[in-house]
Amino acid sequence: MILWVKLRPYEKTKKNTDTIGIDLGDKSHETCRLNAAGEVIGRRSVLNNQAALIGLSEENVGATMIMEAGTHLPWISRLLEGRGTR
Repeated sequence: MILWVKLRPYEKTKKNTDTIGIDLGDKSHETCRLNAAGEVIGRRSVLNNQAALIGLSEENVGATMIMEAGTHLPWISRLLEGRGTR
């Protein structure tokens, strides 16, 4: 008996070329997501806590994240860099 199996074609992982700007605040942060053409493709607020920022990094694997200088910059940048964010 011969069993035919249809294989799915190999799919390359698409590189994330989005850029996310983060306006840091004390209680929450405002984010703006841009595509490679510089067009705004999303905005959202993220709470100022480790769990919310980890969620943001997991949703945007490979994206470039930029932040303003501020009080929370050191710990947030270490957190995001430790998770592979560039």
